[in-house]
Amino acid sequence: MLVVDRYHPRLRRELQSAVDAGHIQKCDELALLEPEQLRPLALLSLALLVIGIIFFIALDLVSYFWQAHVSFKGVTWEGVVVWLGINIIGYFVILLIHEAIHGLTILFWGGRPHFGAKLPLALFCGARQQMFRRNQYIVVALAPLVVISVAGIILTLLAP
Repeated sequence: MLVVDRYHPRLRRELQSAVDAGHIQKCDELALLEPEQLRPLALLSLALLVIGIIFFIALDLVSYFWQAHVSFKGVTWEGVVVWLGINIIGYFVILLIHEAIHGLTILFWGGRPHFGAKLPLALFCGARQQMFRRNQYIVVALAPLVVISVAGIILTLLAP
């Protein structure tokens, strides 16, 4: 195991010495890409996607009304199909951006990201044989949620 911490070299050296001496070791591991873990994770992801869709549709409607002072008029089936197509393509693009943000955050802490896929359910980014401190790992885990959500809210408010 390699301890990763670009910004606290003394602490990293101390922790790495403890790992090398066997004083700190991995006590458990959760294999999220195994079938028994992947299915519940995929269902949770689907639920969060539906919640996000509802939130951003509501935000878009409110933002549009706030800026235009009128409700949607002239909505056609063609327009709905185009809107759905753009959103489906956007979903797949966001998956790649999501994993890239994980990778950039791992690089920020000084680690080396590893990308992969467990098709058809998951793309992933990790840091093989690298150990982060708890708060660093929380930042790596939550960075895509924060960055993509904040960017989506700002873009929706500016251009509904």
